[in-house]
Amino acid sequence: MSDHVRSEDAVAPESRSGGASALKGLAFLLAVGVVAAGLAMFVLTQRSEEGPKVVLEVSPPITVNVTAIDVQETYQTDEKFTGLVDSRRRSQLGFTSGGRVRELAVDLGDVVAEGDRLASLDMRALSAQLAAANARLVEAEAGSVLATTTADRQVALAAKGHVSPQVADEARAQANTAAARIDAARAEVQALRVQMALATIEAPFSGVITARLVDEGAIAAPGHHFSTSFFLQANKEVSMIDATVTEQLNSV
Repeated sequence: MSDHVRSEDAVAPESRSGGASALKGLAFLLAVGVVAAGLAMFVLTQRSEEGPKVVLEVSPPITVNVTAIDVQETYQTDEKFTGLVDSRRRSQLGFTSGGRVRELAVDLGDVVAEGDRLASLDMRALSAQLAAANARLVEAEAGSVLATTTADRQVALAAKGHVSPQVADEARAQANTAAARIDAARAEVQALRVQMALATIEAPFSGVITARLVDEGAIAAPGHHFSTSFFLQANKEVSMIDATVTEQLNSV
């Protein structure tokens, strides 16, 4: 009997402890429910009747500069050079024979083409000498014809025994001499023609007269420079000397 009482006494404290834990759990759930209800009420009071608020304002567009790009395979550069530009071809021309300057066809700054006549000498003396040389040439040709005919006759007579071989040989020698006189006369005529051609100065190439140091009537001694320098503008043959070169490149 005493043992049964002690058992009931031991179970009673355990029952009381389980009831206290249940009460604590229930109190925690009630607290959580109250907090959740408060949050729900707060959300409902803050919510608009028209629904969720949405920002309808649109930001203004940003202005940008647009440049069209044209792709090219090559580009052009601008180059600038500082220096002295001079002609590649320059010549001082003069007469090879003496004489009086008869004509000046150009002046300082004139533009001339290749082959243009620039100046000429008085060629009256040369013309007279050429006429005399032509006369001597005609005389030599006539003498050569006569000498050749005479030689042929002497050779024919020598073959028949009418004259000695010596006479035939002398006739042939005279014919050869006459032929040589023809060659000499022709050479003299050709030399005079060359002198007459050299008495005229012609432009060896196209350019500009940069200096003129003689006038009409002046006596030009052999080798006297006419001093005409040519700057070649037609074909732009120029060169740069003593130049300090700087480049400016303009590229995309």
